[in-house]
Parts: sequence; C-alpha cells; structure tokens
Amino acid sequence: MEQLTDLKAILHSKRANVYYLEKCRFMQKDGRVLYLTEAKHASSTENQYWNIPIDNTACLLLVTGTSITQAAMRMLAQAGVLVGFFAPLLMATSESIKALEELRGALLPKLLSGALKVS
Repeated sequence: MEQLTDLKAILHSKRANVYYLEKCRFMQKDGRVLYLTEAKHASSTENQYWNIPIDNTACLLLVTGTSITQAAMRMLAQAGVLVGFFAPLLMATSESIKALEELRGALLPKLLSGALKVS
C-alpha cells in the first residue's frame, strides 16, 4: 500500500475526472480500481471491466444499484478520491422540495461568505 502515497501529489483542484456511475460493481484487482458492468444483451455473457484512473480522479458519485468492495474503498481513500453515495429524490412532495430549496438558499450564501462554519 505504500505505492499509493505519491498519488496525493496531484491537488484536487488539478484533478480532471469526476465519475457518475450507476448499476455497476467496483472492485480492486492487481493494484487498480475497476468497475464491472453487466452484459447488456441476453446473448452476450461477457462482462466489461473498466479501469478508474485514481491518481487523476477527484470524485466518484455512486447512485443506486452500485456496490463497492472494502479493498476498493481503501485504495480510493489512500489516493484522496472523494466518494459520494446518493439516491435520486423520487418520492418527494412539493412541500419538501420547497423546504430544501429555502434551506439551501438561506445557508449557501452564509457558507460561501464564511459567516457560517462547518466543523
């Protein structure tokens, strides 16, 4: 795992990749982080593996239907990659959406100006 210590040398502001992925599996294999997509056609049983270049990745956004192994999470954390898990807001009422927008409108300017600090 000592080989990953140099990966933090690239600042987050200089990293180029942000991934938004759904319905796939993440795993660590041979010192790399891969994601697996299932075969799309019933006649094809071949799964596809794709490499994630963690040294130049700023953020992974994982949506519903995504799974990740502990080894892959450990490798991403050591490389300084931010991982976000979220689900789309499917069953929200108009009142809850309006309340969230009001909260965002009230807090976001304070956070940006530095008047409100998050610890």
